[in-house]
This record gives sequence, structure tokens and C-alpha cells, in this order.
Amino acid sequence: MEKIKFRLFIFFLWLGACTPTFAQNRNSIWVFGDSSMVDFGNAGSPVTGVSGMDGRGSCVSIADTSGSLLFMHLRGQQFHGNSGLIYNKQHQLMVNGDDILGQGWYNEMVVLPFSR
Repeated sequence: MEKIKFRLFIFFLWLGACTPTFAQNRNSIWVFGDSSMVDFGNAGSPVTGVSGMDGRGSCVSIADTSGSLLFMHLRGQQFHGNSGLIYNKQHQLMVNGDDILGQGWYNEMVVLPFSR
């Protein structure tokens, strides 16, 4: 009986390792502060594009579970003082998106999805 359980375990382990896996696509779009972006939504061929963010500093973006861009944030002290800029998915500055305070460090921002 133990031998059958072991073989079933190995079979399901092999089956899980050989089938493709799919993530939630929340990080499938990368936006950079130098007006560039990369969309990893297509598994074999990433697509490059242009973003509305122009500046140096930390950038963060998040997509929904289907891989569509929700918003992005740029933080660059040399251009925006002590605030950052939040852009919508059309690469336009959001309402009240220029009053987010923070420090001028790299990698200081994190966007977490709100789950109910």
C-alpha cells in the first residue's frame, strides 16, 4: 500500500512540474521613469512601449489579475520636490496624484493589491 501511495505522489509531482503554470499577472507590466515600459503579458514575446513618466527615481506599477495596467507612481526628488506623481492607465496624471509625500530614495515604494 505504501508503494502505491509513493507512486501516486511521484506521478502527481511529475504532472505538476510538467504542466505550465500561470500567475496572476499583477507584475506583468513594468514601467520605468525614463518614459519606457515593458509588457510581459505575452509569455514568449515581451512588448516594449512608451509611458507618460519622465524623470529619475523610483517607479512602481501594478496591473489587475488579467494583466491590464491600473496605475503607476514615479518618485523623483530632483523634479518633484518631496512628492511623487501617480499616473492612470492612460499615462495621465491622476486627480490629486501630485501630493504623495515620501523620501528621495530608490526602491522605497511598494504597491500592494487590496483583497476583500
